[in-house]
Amino acid sequence: MEHSAYHVDLLDKDGRVVGKKLRRDVDKLRDIYHSVHVLLVTPRGELILGVIPAREDLPNLYPRKLSSTIATIRRTNETAERAAKRALGRELFIEEGDIKLLGEKMFKLPEQPKYITAYCIVANPPTSFSVLDIDTLAVVTANEMRSLVKNTPDYLAPTLKIIWQEFGHKLPI
Repeated sequence: MEHSAYHVDLLDKDGRVVGKKLRRDVDKLRDIYHSVHVLLVTPRGELILGVIPAREDLPNLYPRKLSSTIATIRRTNETAERAAKRALGRELFIEEGDIKLLGEKMFKLPEQPKYITAYCIVANPPTSFSVLDIDTLAVVTANEMRSLVKNTPDYLAPTLKIIWQEFGHKLPI
C-alpha cells in the first residue's frame, strides 16, 4: 500500500486518540498526531542529521531545516518502535540495529502540540538514503550541535531543538 494511504491516529492535547485520518489528509498545521524521530549517532559519537526536503505530495513543516536523522508519523495500530524501524528501513535502508528509546511526551511546538517519541541508534553513516524523505545528511559533533542551538537556532527544525533540549543528555555522544 502507498505510504500516504495508511491511517494515522489524531490526538487531543493530552495525547489520547480521538480519531484517525489517511496520512495524505493530515493537516500538519492543525492536526495533533504522534511523530517518531530517530537520531543516528556514529560509533565515533557524531550526530547524523537530516535536512528536510521541500515536498509537494506530503508537505513538510520545516523544509530545508536541519532535523532528526529521520522522522515519521506513527500509523494507526503501529507502535512507536515499529514506526521507527519502518522509517529506518524506508529512509536510511537500515534493516537491523538496536534502537534506544530516548523518551516521549507531548510538546508544545510553534504550530501545534505534538506527541513525540525519540529514539537513537548507533550505526555508521548510511552510504545511501531516500532522497524523497531526506534532502541531505550532515555530520555534526556534540559541540557543533550546542553551537547551532545557541548561535543559529533558525537553521534547526523546532522538533530537533526540543528533542535536543529534552533528551540530548541521553545520547551516546
